[in-house]
Amino acid sequence: MQITALDKLIWKLILGGMLVFSVGWFIPDASAGAGAGGLGWLVWAAGAMAVVVGVVLFFVRARMPD
Repeated sequence: MQITALDKLIWKLILGGMLVFSVGWFIPDASAGAGAGGLGWLVWAAGAMAVVVGVVLFFVRARMPD
């Protein structure tokens, strides 16, 4: 993978993951009576996982030679 493509992927994962995380935070839970089930937690977890993968790739990129 080229370095520029990896850089773009890293920031898309981090920023996109933070956006998805925040959207998942505001989806009502099943206990609120809205009937959304566990969708909020699922979206929240997917966003958090994307941020974690982006941060790990950030450190991988830092170790790569230019």
